Formats: sequence, structure tokens, C-alpha cells
Amino acid sequence: MKTQTKPKLFSNPKVESLFLNLAICLLYVVSGKIGLSFATVNPSATAIWPPTGIALASLLLFGNRVIPAIFVGAFVVNVTTAGTIGTSLGIALGNTLEGYVGAYLINRFANGLHAFSTVNSIFKFFFFASIISTMVSADIGLIMLLVSKLASWKDFVPVWLTWWLGDMSGSLIITPLFLVWGTSSRLNIYFRNTVHILLTYFVLLLTTWIVFSGILPYAYLCIPIAVWIAFWFGRRGASIATILVAGIAIFCTLHGFGPFVIGPNQSLIFLQLFLGILSLTSLTFASLVHTIRKSELTLAYREARFKALIEKSFDAVVLIDAASTIVYASPSVTRVLGFAPEELTGTIGFNLITPEDRQYTMRELAKLVLKPGGTVTIEYRVIRKNKQMIWVEATGTNLLFDTKVNAVVVNFHDITEEKELQEKILREKTEDEAMLASIGDGIIATDNTGKIMMVNKSACEILGFTRRELIGKSITTMIPMEDEMNKLVPLEERPITKVLSKRRKIVTARSSYLKKDKSKFPVRFTVTPIIIEGNVTGIIEVFQDITREKEIDRMKDEFISMASHELRTPMTAINGLLSMIFHGDYGPINEKLQHPLDNVRISAERQIHLINDLLDVSRLQTGRIEFTITDFPIYQTLEEVVKALMPIAQQKGLKLILQKDEEIKAHADIEWSKRILNNLIGNSLKFTDKGTVAVSYSSDINFIYISVSDTGIGIDPNDLDKLFGRFQQLNGQIANKPPGSGLGLFLSRELSRKMEGDVKLVRSQIGKGSTFIFSLPKSSINNSSFTTKKEIAFSSHTS
Repeated sequence: MKTQTKPKLFSNPKVESLFLNLAICLLYVVSGKIGLSFATVNPSATAIWPPTGIALASLLLFGNRVIPAIFVGAFVVNVTTAGTIGTSLGIALGNTLEGYVGAYLINRFANGLHAFSTVNSIFKFFFFASIISTMVSADIGLIMLLVSKLASWKDFVPVWLTWWLGDMSGSLIITPLFLVWGTSSRLNIYFRNTVHILLTYFVLLLTTWIVFSGILPYAYLCIPIAVWIAFWFGRRGASIATILVAGIAIFCTLHGFGPFVIGPNQSLIFLQLFLGILSLTSLTFASLVHTIRKSELTLAYREARFKALIEKSFDAVVLIDAASTIVYASPSVTRVLGFAPEELTGTIGFNLITPEDRQYTMRELAKLVLKPGGTVTIEYRVIRKNKQMIWVEATGTNLLFDTKVNAVVVNFHDITEEKELQEKILREKTEDEAMLASIGDGIIATDNTGKIMMVNKSACEILGFTRRELIGKSITTMIPMEDEMNKLVPLEERPITKVLSKRRKIVTARSSYLKKDKSKFPVRFTVTPIIIEGNVTGIIEVFQDITREKEIDRMKDEFISMASHELRTPMTAINGLLSMIFHGDYGPINEKLQHPLDNVRISAERQIHLINDLLDVSRLQTGRIEFTITDFPIYQTLEEVVKALMPIAQQKGLKLILQKDEEIKAHADIEWSKRILNNLIGNSLKFTDKGTVAVSYSSDINFIYISVSDTGIGIDPNDLDKLFGRFQQLNGQIANKPPGSGLGLFLSRELSRKMEGDVKLVRSQIGKGSTFIFSLPKSSINNSSFTTKKEIAFSSHTS
């Protein structure tokens, strides 16, 4: 459908308002001049005053923007009829205030534009617009006439009454015409109604002519026909009928015919009263009929909708009387039970229920019957027409005392699949609970806020809590955690917090849990995020009490320490003896013995290195390693380590780079720091066959960060969990490298943590190398001088 567009002239709101005001002003002036042409008691007072209705309708339809049109129109009408400019301005002000007050009161109390939609609002319109607001114009206008001596006090009553009744008739006859046609929907006229419309209005015109021509001078004979029109054609028909009757009646009365011919002014007053009553009566009747028809349509729509819902509903609906007999069955019962509705009508509803559930449903129905208006929902089994048993969920409502229903309304639907699923879930839940109860590890599940949602029996036994004490509580509150330094781990450092934020699993065995009795035990746990549709909804934590394992490790460390001490003495003697042989203390070395002796020397050195690592691990575990914490320049220390490792880089053809930054000092043990750096850089050289090993450093307020990056073979993601473990060899066979002790990274990280630093892998990719970060506390007495950042590549010429 094509949409109608406004002419280009009215695309501007200001232009539109200008033309609207001009049109209303012109209509006001023309109708006002016509009305004043019938004035008899005073040139400015007439019993026929259509401008009141025009002004009131315009303000209601278009708002206060048309006030200028009303004021100017009233002024022009009066100044061109009688009186002075001052008098005309005063009367124009009164006419404008009359319309403004009337529009305000109608909008406030009489439903505004829809004042003629209900009987209540019509009578409010009559009171506020036709009686109250019209007094404003009559009062101000008469005062202006008296002040300007255009009227005398002896004419006060007839002039005021004529003025007021003229304005009243204008509001009752003209305003409804504009409002009803201006706010109603589009008029649909069908051909079959055309004859009815023409005949009805012909009868109205004929009757009005007969009455006002004097043939049968009974004015109220017109009212039944106007009411008839209001019944068939509504408010718009009633407003047209009033205008037609008014036109004929005024014409005949002015020519001396009709039932209201008394005197020039009295005739028009009585005529306007009759027309006002005719308009009020027909509009009230039309509004009443409209309300009734609207209610009937609404009721019919609701009934049709209810019937459609019942007949097309997925639920089956039956009505059962007090004797349990089915008096109605919806078409949906065929889909649910297999019976046609007529097959069930007249049968006993309980006969469809299985014998096992029949007594139960009868008891529930008996309880429902005792509660008028009550509702109950139950589940039971029924037998379909094909003898198949199904589960249904039924909701019964007791409407036995409702005279329109007089039955129990039962809605039911098939829930067989849901029941089978519930039984399956219950069975699986029972099996899962049995499995969880039999698992020796503690298992805790939380939501995404850390609130415990599930805990197994083993977890309760390990922690000393009951299940009721843990469910619904915060895991971080109920189960405090301590680190290796016996300090409580803050919430932001707890594994659950990191898992929820980083969305990845964490496995660790470096913490302790506190039981309910505040005793603690070492724990190994795995925390895994629960991810559903891409969102982390909680975590699953599996933990073990590793007190026994820790004890075994302690005994093992003691054994290793003792064994290492015992092995170190003969290995030292062997190494010294080999050194004397290579220095020629026992004469020249036989050429055939040179290679075997080299192999013995290398193996002895490797063995001594392993023994030293084992002793360091033992001392570290037992707390016998001493640290001498001092402030030392980080660049100078790095330079010494890099120079010491340069021969290895030159032998492999690698580029070993030390990047210099500002001169800062670390606050740690310099010898252990060198040991860690030697291990990290040595590993990079060991597992890099070509490319570069780069060492750099940076700092923040509290720490210095030393970065060791290489272009080597990288680390397999599957090996990341055991990267810092003891006796772990990574990529040794793959890279075809000689095996080490498997303790280097473990010792490096443990030593750095003892100095309040750390060693972390920050990047690694197979075939593209790795980057480790070694952090140390920063000295509080660092100087503020800066050096130009540059790279120093050590070569064979470096001294």
C-alpha cells in the first residue's frame, strides 16, 4: 500500500502552523459573522454562535498553537460588527479564554479528544464545556459591553442568557462533529448499507421538515429517528443528524414556522435548547451502544480465543461433574489418550487410571472438592486406547460452584518421556554418588563465586567437616590454605581464583590445607574449570592428603644426603687422581689410553656434578643452605656469567647477546644468583643448535627481571606440568643431548624463591625457542643514573 505524503508546502512545522491558524481564523470569522447576523437583543449577543464549538474543537485537536487564530478571529468578527477596538479586544479575550478553559477541563476531567467515547465523559463534557467554560465568555463579553456603554443594566439578564445559551449550543452541536470525525477510524461504507443510510436520513429530513414547517409541530418527534441513526451509525451518524436537524430547524424558525416561533430572540433560544438536548441525547445513546458493542466484541473475541486455546491446546482438557463423570472432552484427548472426545463423554474418568494410582487420585479429588476454587496438580498413570500405559501430569480446578461451569476442570498432558528421563537421571545420580563415595581423593565442586555446591565423603573425612557444614559456604573461608612459608594464601592468590580468571587447570603440591580443628596437612590438588557453552560456571577440585608421601620424600632426601656424602669422597679422590695423570705426574699418557681416560674424566665430572646437585637438594629440603644477602650490580654479574659461558657458544657457533640497560643493583645472594643464571643460560645453549641466546633485564619498583631467550627446540606443552619437577628430563632424547641430573630447574626455582624471587617460563614454542624470567628483589639503594641501552655481543676477542 502506498503511503500518503504531505505536500512539500507543509514539510516545515512553522509553515504548517501558519496555514492551520489562517484556516481556523477564516472559519471562525465566517461562522461568527453568520451567527451575529441573528443577533436581536444586542449586536454582540446571539443565540446562534458556532465559533464556540470551532474554537473548542480546534484547541482539543491541535493544542494551544491555534490560540492566535481564535483570538484574531474573535477580534475581527466583533470589530467589524459593533463596538470599539478596546471592546472587541476584550470580547476576543473572553472568547479565547472560554475555549482554553473548556479544552483544559475536558483534557483534565473528560477524557480529552475521546470525550464522546463513554456516557460518563459525555456528561462531564456537557458540564465543563457547555455550562462552566461558556460562562467565561458571557461574563467577560457582557462586562465589556457595560463598560463601553454598548449595553444597559436593564438588558443584563436577556443579553447574558442569550450569549451563554448561544455558546452552549455551539459547543454541543459543533464540537462533537469535529471531534467524532477527527478522532475516529476510517469510515467503511458498504453498498448493502447505502440504501439503509439514505432511507434513514431521508426519514429524518422529512420528519424534521414536517415538524418545523408547522404541519405537525411536535419537535421531539425528531429525537426517536436521531436515536435510531445513533444506534445504527454510531457517534458520527448522530453528529451528522444533529447538524441536518439544526439546519432545517433554524431555517424554518427564522421564517416564522415551527413549534418554537415565539419572538425573534426567544424562538432561537428555545430552538438552541432543543438542539442541545437532541445532540446530547443522540450522542449519549450512540456512546452507550458503542460501549455495549465493544464489550460484546471483546467477549466474543475472548470466547473464540478460549475455545481455540482449548481445542488446539497441547494439553487435553476434560470437565468432570460431582459424580466423576466426564461431561466434556477437548479434541486434544485424542492425541494424548487415543480416544475421540465423544467416546469419553459420559464415562467415569477414574476408569482410565491404572489400578495402582486410582486410590491416590480419588483421595486428591476428594480433597479438591472440599475447596471451591482450589487447584491441585498431581502425576499418575493412565491407560490409552491401545492399552499402552503412560504418565500424565494433571491440574484440577474446582469450579463445581461456578454456575457457568459446574464441573472440575482437568488439564493434563503426557509426561512419560520426562518421567523416564527423571528415573534415568536419578539412577545415574545414585551411581555417581556411590562412585564419589568410594573414591579416596577429596572432591569439591563450587560455582563461579567459590561457593561449595558438592563435596564427597572422602573430602569431609580428610577436612573434618560434615557435608552440611560445607555445602553453600565459601571454599576459601572454610578451607584456609598456607604456602611453603607457612603464611596464609590471600584470596587473589588462591588456585580457585586463578582458575576462574584464566580458565585453565592448575596442578600443584606446594601448599597445605587447614582442617576444622586448625591442624594442617600437605596437599596435592588439581583444580579444573567447569566450562559450559563458553562460560566458566565453577570449578572441580580433586585433592589428596600427601602427609605420607612427604614423609617418604623426607626419608629419601636423608638417604640421598647420606649416600651423596659417602659417594663424594671416593669421586673426589678419583677426580684428583685423573687430574694428576693428565698433568703428567705419572709420566706421558699412552696414546691408546687418551680417549678412555677422557671418557672417565667426563663421567667423573658429571658424577660429581650430580652428587653436588643432590647435596644441594638435600640441604635445601632440610633448610641447611645459607644465603648471604647483599646488594650487587646486576649487569656486572650477568657479564661475568656470560663471559664464562662464551666458549660453549663459540664452540656451537651461537650468538650470545647481553643487552645492557640502566645500572641497577639486586638484593640477594650473588653466588646462588650466578648459579641460577649459569643454569638458565647453560640450558639455553645446550638446547639451541643455531641462532641466538639473548640475555636482558628490566625492573620495576620492587623487582629485577632477567630474561633468557633462545631460538632452540622449545618445550612440548605436554611437559609443562613437570618442567620444574625433580629428576625430570625434558627433550633430552628428542634433541639428542647428553642427559643431566634433572635437578637444574628445580634447584633454580627453589633457590630463587628462598631469596624472595622466582623462575618462570613465559614463552615456549616447539622449534622456535623458549623464554625464562628470573626475578630477584631490587636493592633499595639503587642509583638513579642511566646508561644508553645497547647490545653487547661477546666474541672470541672479548677479554
